[in-house]
Amino acid sequence: MRIIAGRFKGRRLQTSGLRTLRPTSERVREAVFDVLGPKVVGSGVLDLCAGTGALGFESLSRGAAKAVFVEKNPRTAVSIKRNAEALGVEEKVSVCVCEAATALKMLSESQCTFDIVFLDPPYRSGLISRLCSLSELQHVLHSDSLLVIESGDCQDRECVSSVFYKNFERTYGDTLVQMFHLNQEV
Repeated sequence: MRIIAGRFKGRRLQTSGLRTLRPTSERVREAVFDVLGPKVVGSGVLDLCAGTGALGFESLSRGAAKAVFVEKNPRTAVSIKRNAEALGVEEKVSVCVCEAATALKMLSESQCTFDIVFLDPPYRSGLISRLCSLSELQHVLHSDSLLVIESGDCQDRECVSSVFYKNFERTYGDTLVQMFHLNQEV
């Protein structure tokens, strides 16, 4: 897997080799970052269910100021740390080795907020609806933050809480990408 644009364009990311990982395809990453555009520059990024960390590293390559990766698998988390070192961005990277809900609780309690939150859990895991219903997810967002959700099919289309409003939705093959802001009217 390689980074597709920015400062680290063409650099390959090391993976843990786990067959259960489903990295975001280059085509989908390119489409997502085309929509995000200049919003990435200088942003704070949270990559929940990070897996390979491709979304967070792509963000850093395109000018994000910092990235927090949340990955429950220790072996995969080690790969994320190694990639940060190989790219020379370890000072901009934090890796939380825990469940996404646990990380959201810790980040919320620490009053951390992010400009972009990527949520790309294993497809059909039910994590999208569970995590989007947590108040802690809302607490790590501010009024201009974007929540970017990648899912495997339309099952996850309507499972996002009404505290979010959708401002983008597109399907790329069997991948559904949705982007949300906090709903200020709720």
